[in-house]
Amino acid sequence: MKKILERYRRKATSYNLKYKKLNKKLDTHERLMIIAREDLKKLRFPSWVDELIKPIAEEMVKYFPGREYRISGPFGLASCVTVFFERKDISEEKKDGDFLSIHFVPGDLIKAELFLRDYSKNTKEYANSTIGEINGFNHPLISIKENIQWLVKHVQ
Repeated sequence: MKKILERYRRKATSYNLKYKKLNKKLDTHERLMIIAREDLKKLRFPSWVDELIKPIAEEMVKYFPGREYRISGPFGLASCVTVFFERKDISEEKKDGDFLSIHFVPGDLIKAELFLRDYSKNTKEYANSTIGEINGFNHPLISIKENIQWLVKHVQ
């Protein structure tokens, strides 16, 4: 009987030590998970407008002396962003209509993909006044070349 009790005590003690060790490990991981969840809540994807469009506009405006840029958007289903290049030397009232512009559409932002709408083509896939037509989907996308001079040529 003594051997049976002793064997049981050893197993129970071993179990108890393993249980406490695993429970402590679990507590540590739970605390780390709480911290990780808080970090995830604070994590923000970089703003493609601030990190891509603004630096591109800053480079492009150098090709348009006497003008400054203004960024508008994103708007619509395609999240289109328009960069306006407006003359500096005229009043706000006269600026209306006196601008150059370019329209950017994001692609896969993990890959920093940007596109332009090709307004010279109209697929007429979407009927007039439909959501697709209103959002510019009748105009195909053009993949952006990786140089500013190419973009400058596409300013309307």
